[in-house]
Amino acid sequence: MRNNAAMRNLDDVLAFVSVVNCGSFTAAARELKLSPSVVSRRVSALEQTLGVQLVRRTTRHISLSNPGREFFERCNPAIHALEDAQRATMLGSDAMTGMIRVRSTLGLGQRLLAAAVGAFARQHPGICVELDVNPAHRDLVEGEVDVVISQMPIGQHSTRKAFLLADMKYVLCAAPEYLEIAGTPRVPSELAEHNCLIHELERPVSEWRFRCDGAETRVRVRGGLISNSGVALHEAAVAGLGIARLPNYAVSGDIAAGRLVRLFGGVIGLDRALIALVPQEKRRSTKVVAFLTFLRRFVQIEVGRHDEAVAASLPPPVPAGRSTEPVPADRELI
Repeated sequence: MRNNAAMRNLDDVLAFVSVVNCGSFTAAARELKLSPSVVSRRVSALEQTLGVQLVRRTTRHISLSNPGREFFERCNPAIHALEDAQRATMLGSDAMTGMIRVRSTLGLGQRLLAAAVGAFARQHPGICVELDVNPAHRDLVEGEVDVVISQMPIGQHSTRKAFLLADMKYVLCAAPEYLEIAGTPRVPSELAEHNCLIHELERPVSEWRFRCDGAETRVRVRGGLISNSGVALHEAAVAGLGIARLPNYAVSGDIAAGRLVRLFGGVIGLDRALIALVPQEKRRSTKVVAFLTFLRRFVQIEVGRHDEAVAASLPPPVPAGRSTEPVPADRELI
């Protein structure tokens, strides 16, 4: 009886996690191949079992309560572990040989995937990984490819279409030389007065969004460099050209060495999910499944290490009189 109850509770937990990951009950229902009413009943049953409200429902969107957010953060890794176990079982006795073709953007390929591919190749000498990096994203339909590594806003990916690798945090940063000349912004609204380095593939291009204490702030930005290459924006920031928003894994070393300074306490409202897109016919391939399972573990360790390094850095001292709206140093803008 206890096992049967545990399995029913697991179905409820899976429904809850799917609702959060998909962003709505309707999308979760499509994901789970259930009706929205069944998904809603399962989440309600879970809330009754736990004795707390997990999800706040409105006609247009959902949001998590504080207990719901904490419960999701504990459950989500466990669900991923179950998925990994399932994929590992699928490996069976198939031969681990042949080619895996992987495509990513330039920054991801250089700063995260190259090391992961090397480590995977050492463990599986019978497999050759072809890593194709390009400044702009190309999707699965352009040529033969097994895996495309990409980013998208957290919660907007479908777990049936995408393999979640890790959540990534971005920081706003600039070189000390730039801040010495242009001044250090204390609140996001002051970015309108600065030279901002803009990624043209992010939409909207000229608007940066921030979230603090549940309120969203939108700032119109402009600057002397717009590029489709995160690597180019990173190099421009280090050279002192302006303020950039870049992923933690790209800038943690520069922040630790003092080449870049993080602003506003660190995290900004551009956190993204790092995902792997796989064609339908490749999803049961032994070597592809093994590569994705390895890549998730490798990337999560690396991203976590960079996040800790950035979090350990202190925000810069701000000259008096720059703003009357101070932002506490320990407050994260997410």
